[in-house]
Amino acid sequence: MSNRNFQDDTKTPIKNGLFQFGTYNKSFDNINLLEAKKPLGNFSPLFLKKFKLKEWQAFQIGNERFFILVAIYNAKFTGVVQFFIYDKIENKQYFYKIQPLPINLKVPDKLTNSVAEYKSSNFHIKAEYSAKGEIIVKASSNNLTKLPNFEAEFYADLNENTPQVVCVPFGENRGMYSQKSALKTKGKLKIGNENYEFKQENSFLILDDHKGYYPNPMIYDWCTGAKNDNNKLIAFNLTDNQSIDSEKFNENCIWIDKKIHLLPPVKFTRPEGVQKTWIIKDKNGMIDIEFTPTVKNEFILNFLVIKSDYYGPFGHFKGYIQPENSEKIIIDGYFGMGEQKYIRG
Repeated sequence: MSNRNFQDDTKTPIKNGLFQFGTYNKSFDNINLLEAKKPLGNFSPLFLKKFKLKEWQAFQIGNERFFILVAIYNAKFTGVVQFFIYDKIENKQYFYKIQPLPINLKVPDKLTNSVAEYKSSNFHIKAEYSAKGEIIVKASSNNLTKLPNFEAEFYADLNENTPQVVCVPFGENRGMYSQKSALKTKGKLKIGNENYEFKQENSFLILDDHKGYYPNPMIYDWCTGAKNDNNKLIAFNLTDNQSIDSEKFNENCIWIDKKIHLLPPVKFTRPEGVQKTWIIKDKNGMIDIEFTPTVKNEFILNFLVIKSDYYGPFGHFKGYIQPENSEKIIIDGYFGMGEQKYIRG
């Protein structure tokens, strides 16, 4: 069983300089992690807090044919922007990725009346949030690589489903914030001269809004998968990170249609390595999933004190999740992605 419950609403993850560690079911009005007191120890000047604060927004978007990863990631020593399209039917990959200067990325401090964005002359990604909670994700490229040009536009509503909003401790007043939302979406995708429609009854969008003072090195395992079958959306998020008490503070949950269920901590094992099947389990038999990678997504960097070993493959899930006081969900026909991340710097 999960040892977590949703806590009383709070407007921000930081109050009077202190992290409000816990799990919440409403978006924060202001994601003010720079107001944390001494999150890095006694020497925590503002410039160092800004540099150490990892920030990103990512979306997983899919239907019966496509799986798409959209990411605007600011690691402070570098930036990563990507729009990764995988055509499951044709087994084709379209990987648009650049590493811009972090100053050219915009990751907002709230999810209303705000914009996450990267823009250059030939590559543009923008996630716009209205005052009412609507999301519009737009992206395009023009002669960015040898790949065909693309245009994409997706719509979702944050009010459609209960989010999971967490503050997870890595130390006494050091931690991370994340909001995960699983939503139905509709939109369109154009690759070269081919046009594709995403219909709301069989398409999904998962939002990951994320900021944190991670330990150095930053280490975690993560996976997410979803399926929208005839307007019934089921999606899950499973993470094993550097929480100092994962029984009370973790990011694990499953959405069954419009109801969210909190889940216990999990462990990832990879008996044959990161490119072969991953096994994700909890200790009480509530979660038993296998993830089999089919599409590689890697970012390897090793430069003096900076190192990144990132594996983020796409693939298939099978197994089950048994939420407390709910039906057992058989995970069959679910597609998604996983991550094994190690970042030093």
